[in-house]
Amino acid sequence: MRLGFILLMLVSSLFADFEHEEEEEHTYKKQHLPLDVRYLHLSTSQLGQARIMIRKFRTAYKQYRKEKELGEKQAATLFLEKRFDAATFTRTLSRPSRHAIEMQATFFSQMHRILTPEQRKRFVRYMEEWEVE
Repeated sequence: MRLGFILLMLVSSLFADFEHEEEEEHTYKKQHLPLDVRYLHLSTSQLGQARIMIRKFRTAYKQYRKEKELGEKQAATLFLEKRFDAATFTRTLSRPSRHAIEMQATFFSQMHRILTPEQRKRFVRYMEEWEVE
């Protein structure tokens, strides 16, 4: 009888933690702001480093948007010419995509370096916010 009770308590405690984690995630998602890192519960030093990285990410993102708009204008100009140069068109439109991938890789690498394994798990839940569109 005691063994059954102990086994029941162990099993229920395993599921209790899981439910709490799901509830915490759901509560946070309802009030989550884009590009917000409060859910990571960063230390003071981590927060300072993260702010610098986020500022750089936002600056790079603005540059990416300008580059993408310029590429689209150049692509339209290429299309209006008498002869369509597919190779130049491809290079023009793929340049911003490569920049976006490099920007994300740099940011994710820096975040990975400062986060603890538990914080990385939380970060992954909102990782799509940091993807460049």
